[in-house]
Amino acid sequence: MNNLEDFWLYSKSVLKDVLIDKQSKKFITFCNLRWPNFQSEKRNSEVLVELYPVDQTVLAFAYFSNIIAEKFCSKIISFSLSNRNKHLFYWRYRRLMKIYKSFNTTSHLNTKTSNRTSSNERDILTDILHAIKTKGDVLDISINGDLIGREIYEAYLMEQRKPTIDIHSSEFKDFLVKCIKTYLFWNNYFNHHEVKAVVLSHAIYRFGIIKTIANRKGISVYLPTVRSLYCLIKPNDWGLPCFDLYPALFKSLPMEIQDNGIAWAKERLQARLSGKVGIDMSYSTKSAFAKNILAKNVLRKSAKIKVLIAAHCFFDNPHCYGINLFPDFHEWISYLGEMSEITDYDWYLKTHPDVLPGNDEVLLELLSKYKNITRIPSWTSHLQLVEEGVTFILTVYGSVGHELPLLGQTVINAGEKNPHISYEFCIHVKTIEEYHTYLLNLDKIKHRVDKQKIYEFYFMHYRFSYNIQNFFFNSFDNFSSSINPGDQNSPKAYEYFINQIENESDAQLTCKILNFIEGGTYKLYNESYDFSES
Repeated sequence: MNNLEDFWLYSKSVLKDVLIDKQSKKFITFCNLRWPNFQSEKRNSEVLVELYPVDQTVLAFAYFSNIIAEKFCSKIISFSLSNRNKHLFYWRYRRLMKIYKSFNTTSHLNTKTSNRTSSNERDILTDILHAIKTKGDVLDISINGDLIGREIYEAYLMEQRKPTIDIHSSEFKDFLVKCIKTYLFWNNYFNHHEVKAVVLSHAIYRFGIIKTIANRKGISVYLPTVRSLYCLIKPNDWGLPCFDLYPALFKSLPMEIQDNGIAWAKERLQARLSGKVGIDMSYSTKSAFAKNILAKNVLRKSAKIKVLIAAHCFFDNPHCYGINLFPDFHEWISYLGEMSEITDYDWYLKTHPDVLPGNDEVLLELLSKYKNITRIPSWTSHLQLVEEGVTFILTVYGSVGHELPLLGQTVINAGEKNPHISYEFCIHVKTIEEYHTYLLNLDKIKHRVDKQKIYEFYFMHYRFSYNIQNFFFNSFDNFSSSINPGDQNSPKAYEYFINQIENESDAQLTCKILNFIEGGTYKLYNESYDFSES
């Protein structure tokens, strides 16, 4: 801990997971009444459910795991990737374990592996290291034909809080051993247990290794939330909407829904660009479009082209939509730093106001090397930057791709793996060579934007695809507007759900989940659209 405040925040998080609050008690009672008489001793197969400390998602896990366990006559077993001491783990997550037990989780799978490296693990490590010549090679790591390099790369950055990988470091080699152990544990487990389904919160990081093995063995992997439901099947095995289908799906909708959807998107985007916080981004606590225009100019007054790098969090998901031009965001910024040395533009860089701790230190080190890039404060409003003449925005897959074209800016994505790929309101670059050419010739780019397509994308992305209004809640918008963003993933979600669930809506929810399981589709989409609450 760095200071007393850090210690206090950590203590609060521990107490939250140890003490059983009144909302959690209420949910435990609800679960005991909702799913009684679960005779696990008569069930041989298993449904594995990740122990995930986000209450909103746990609500979805409770329903989904019971419905699918009943369908396959399976017992429910929780698991995690923690290597903690068993007794310490049970104490640390006492509240969560009580909740899981209330919805018929019979036991918790101990995934702790030996600290010693076996000869088999050493052989696998040697083969992997022999094949790695560059950072990009890490993405190609496979074991027994299971491609898990992307999962390893993502997990390393997040778990180690590193902006990039040093392929020669002992730290990276130690982490590879950890991932090899994870792979071998789960490969062995699936070989010796009749697992019918795996329920995960994410399909990335080391959990993605579990998903990959399960997929090969024909075991269904699901991602249930209160807003959506995915069955991870190839090629869509990362729990993402099919971005390339957005235009065709939109065109297939009734004209009334199309018109209402466009009107809804206009209203939501106007609210977001006016500085309102959390518009279809429940994780956001600060706006990038705040109205607080600073008294003095942020950008230099010059006739040069002004380029803004909209920086991403170094540790979080560089490949969340797929593999783009660079293996990570550190490599991307470094490349742009080199480009800043050979171009006569005014280069700027800004992070999102909600940037995670640790990013500032990385940026400080990077920008000390690339003097032609000026960092501007993260709280600076995009509205001011537009007013002062920023013309080009560089991102990998950020939301600026559908926000800033509305304000007249040209957005260039460093790759084709991004949510906007089916639309031309921003530029999608296919190769590094093409990216290089674009950056050398910004003055020659004349990019026209059809704003109607931005509204179409916004509706498809934030309403049609992600946000099923009447899935777990009668209206997710009502839920999110009734509870502060910081509390939406807390036990308050249980109380809200219990207060609005009725026998009829409970039966409808159960039917939707069961129909999805039996239908074998990739994603549960909206069946109807009520725009009156938005």
